[in-house]
Amino acid sequence: MLVVLALAADYDDTLATDGHVSTETVSTIERLRLSGRRAILIRGRQLNELLAVFPDVRLLSPSIEPVL
Repeated sequence: MLVVLALAADYDDTLATDGHVSTETVSTIERLRLSGRRAILIRGRQLNELLAVFPDVRLLSPSIEPVL
């Protein structure tokens, strides 16, 4: 049996406050990953838009894109 421990979070008003992710939050995500867990971003924004405001988005595992 495969067990995956992860934290799933939204960007706006969860990871980011007023459009900014604090260094403390980035550090926490880094520690989470180093512990063997995953951080998953649940998002409504396009990836290129997120990269413009949050270059550290690569710390997060990709979310699954809905097919419309």
